[in-house]
Amino acid sequence: MFKNTPVEQSNIEKAIKFLVTNFEKSGKNPKPVILHSIKTGMKLLDYGYDENIIIAGILHDIIEDTDVEYNDIANAFNKEIADIVRSCSFDRNITDRFERGKELIGRCIAHGKDAVIVKIADRLDTIEFQKNLYKQNRNDDFLNNLIIEHIYFLDRTETMMKHEEIWHEMNDKLNEYFKRKN
Repeated sequence: MFKNTPVEQSNIEKAIKFLVTNFEKSGKNPKPVILHSIKTGMKLLDYGYDENIIIAGILHDIIEDTDVEYNDIANAFNKEIADIVRSCSFDRNITDRFERGKELIGRCIAHGKDAVIVKIADRLDTIEFQKNLYKQNRNDDFLNNLIIEHIYFLDRTETMMKHEEIWHEMNDKLNEYFKRKN
């Protein structure tokens, strides 16, 4: 549980600085990843999750989208945060998008609740971004694939997460998103 102490605030600020510095050095994603990553961490802060989960939320895309590696995170923060971030990072060796997502979901579940919580916060922000992309492009295949991915994720995590309010928020958002399409 986040207690909002000066040390916790300082550590979260350190994570944001680490994120921004490394994206400036070696960022590879043209999307607004820094803002997305901060929003993900702040969602977890709003829910009152502990400091490690919040920091992992802030850093969740850093392995995928920069030259930062697991050991860099473990050395700058701790092994627990590095483990969560690695669990939430796509395996770029898997070329099929859906298969890559399934593997990632399996890895998050295998790691445990903390990684799934971070991935839910990530997806909550991503759903909004994707909804706006759909409005611009009106590509039904794009939307249908996203809905399938999110449903797959929710179905696989329901037993583990059904008592977590953040899981229900994602489920509600997906239902809202799906209704708007129909």
